[in-house]
Amino acid sequence: MDQSLDMRELILSLKKDIQDLKNNVNEKAKATEEKLISMGVKIDENVKIAAELSTQVNNLVQKNSELTKIVLDLKGKTQNLEEAQKKLQNENRELKRECDKIRKETADLKAQQDSTLDSIAMLQMQRRENTLRFRGLTEDAEEIIEKKISKELAAWLDLEEAEVALKLEKAFRVKSNIAKANNWPADCLVSFNSMDFRNRILHASNKKKFQSEGNDIIVHKIIPNRLIKKREAYRPLAEALKAKAVDYRWEYPEGISFFFKAKCRKCLSALDADKFWRKYRKDLGGKRQLLGESEEIEQTVES
Repeated sequence: MDQSLDMRELILSLKKDIQDLKNNVNEKAKATEEKLISMGVKIDENVKIAAELSTQVNNLVQKNSELTKIVLDLKGKTQNLEEAQKKLQNENRELKRECDKIRKETADLKAQQDSTLDSIAMLQMQRRENTLRFRGLTEDAEEIIEKKISKELAAWLDLEEAEVALKLEKAFRVKSNIAKANNWPADCLVSFNSMDFRNRILHASNKKKFQSEGNDIIVHKIIPNRLIKKREAYRPLAEALKAKAVDYRWEYPEGISFFFKAKCRKCLSALDADKFWRKYRKDLGGKRQLLGESEEIEQTVES
């Protein structure tokens, strides 16, 4: 009897243990199932995230490919620009050489032109070297200019009027710009058939005044305008020499010569004159003087 009870209790105990174990297993299975469900949800989410990441990666790869293409395109354009720049630099150097060549050719042409114009001016002066200009000679309405100039020159040079008349080739009046501006009588141009007589008049004009009817008569050589303009660069030096009573002579087609400090000097370019001036400026008066009025007046074309 006692053994039956013990067996029964043992069976009940075993049933209880089995039930507890079953309940425990069920709980664990339920928990495991819940975990599996939860993991399934997370896996789905991860799959979704992975899909999204894959899409983003693909987009990035595509964008990177586009950027790589853009970079390569820009690199190609940069190379093209560099090549174009080198080409432009080479063309610029070539243009610079061409410009330098043109400048040199232009300078050479200008020098040739200046030389030609100087030669023409010298020929003009030589062609009229026997002609002198007389300024200040009163003008009469019905004058015979050849007779008038013969009379005035004869009185001035202490010669016979007939003798002077034989030396005259022709004479006529011309209006110069200076004469017009100052309302002076028209200048008188006189050509002589003897250079000796022409030189005698120039020499006399440096020694004594030539006067007529109380007026001073100024005698000029006929110098073309071009040669006169060339003298402007030497004018301050000429004025300074004149102030110091130093005789000077104009050179042709340009320049000035004089005797200074026991030496014969020649300045045949504006640079020569400037160098001399800077060296002897104090000896010649210190400050650069203003340009003086030309000793020779402009050439007037005969009408």
